[in-house]
Amino acid sequence: TVTVPAGTLPEGFDVNRLLPDRRAFTGAPGEVLAYVDENGGLHPLPWVVVGADELIFTTGIAADYRIVNAKGIFDDVMADDWYADSVAFVTARGLFSGTDEAVFSPDAPMTRGMLMTVLARLDGADTAGGSPWYKPGMDWAVTRGISDGSTPGAPITREQLAAMLWRYAGNPVSQGSLDGFTDAGKVSAYAAEALRWVVGAGLITGTDAGALNPQGEASRAEVSAMLTRFIMVKAE
Repeated sequence: TVTVPAGTLPEGFDVNRLLPDRRAFTGAPGEVLAYVDENGGLHPLPWVVVGADELIFTTGIAADYRIVNAKGIFDDVMADDWYADSVAFVTARGLFSGTDEAVFSPDAPMTRGMLMTVLARLDGADTAGGSPWYKPGMDWAVTRGISDGSTPGAPITREQLAAMLWRYAGNPVSQGSLDGFTDAGKVSAYAAEALRWVVGAGLITGTDAGALNPQGEASRAEVSAMLTRFIMVKAE
């Protein structure tokens, strides 16, 4: 645990270093760095990846910081499922929640409203209390130019997912190629640069048949894995 004393922070943000006590954590995917508020509530720092000898994090809050295991526990996510680590990673950071008590629904389609909400949370936006529930995330996405906010209840396709994540990342220059995929010609023009970027960054892979399946629906498990890779890459 490290405490950043009150009154030591300049205006804005301050870069702090935490040398973790190896007895305090195991490097499990559900472990996250969080600060404790005055009421004892834990607030995870989603961009900090626990596991290095030295954690470097940016904060504007003087508080008690702790490494905790905050992963969600779900009856439909088994320890040996391919997505188990990703689900632990994203739920520990408060990015995803279950679809019901103790239910994650890993195979269910991710909706556009869900992704807008997840990205808003990753950006530090407050997404609570909306009516409908996705409205705060949708408003954030429209304001940021991440999405036009249309059809929030519709399942998100793999190319829509790539496009929204690419915009969130600031429209980075892609280093990848779609030439090796059997269905590269089916990629919509608006998503081509985004898909090249996610492929080049290793955020998305093809199917066993060597296809991108750009119009295929992305499941909640698949999006969990993609978001985990995105955070890991950005934290390097």
